[in-house]
Amino acid sequence: MIEFETTTRISEARETLWRIYRARIIFYALVFAVITIALFRFQTGDLARLSLFWGLGWIAIFLFVWGSVILIQGAKMAERSSAHGPLRWTGSGDGFRIASGTSAVTFDWPAMGGFIETPRLFLLPLKGKRAYLIVPKRCLSEQHTSELSDLLAQHLTKITS
Repeated sequence: MIEFETTTRISEARETLWRIYRARIIFYALVFAVITIALFRFQTGDLARLSLFWGLGWIAIFLFVWGSVILIQGAKMAERSSAHGPLRWTGSGDGFRIASGTSAVTFDWPAMGGFIETPRLFLLPLKGKRAYLIVPKRCLSEQHTSELSDLLAQHLTKITS
């Protein structure tokens, strides 16, 4: 039997938000440059290139908004997952039990379709679903990493590419 905890770092969520703010600053500088160039082209009478700059401006606005929505959702998910506290993982002969402060779920070994071990994580695909259990190695001690690797090798087949 093996037991360990994983936590989502609040600093990761803050780092994601900081990336958004930096992207916004760069975006506003680019929009300012596009508008300045467009106004200059308008004043000089070079209207043929004006539509190109307006088109690039709208594309930049779309890409910025789309990217911001994705980054904000990721940061909110990280904050939500850290709000429930650490996850306690318990591996035994029956399977895996994952518990937080508010809920718990158990995955039996037959429900898992093997495991993949990378230098940074363990990946456990669930049979019949497009879902994975992801166990990052950064939150495990060397002893827990080797124990988990042995437990997985005992109950599941190792998937190699």
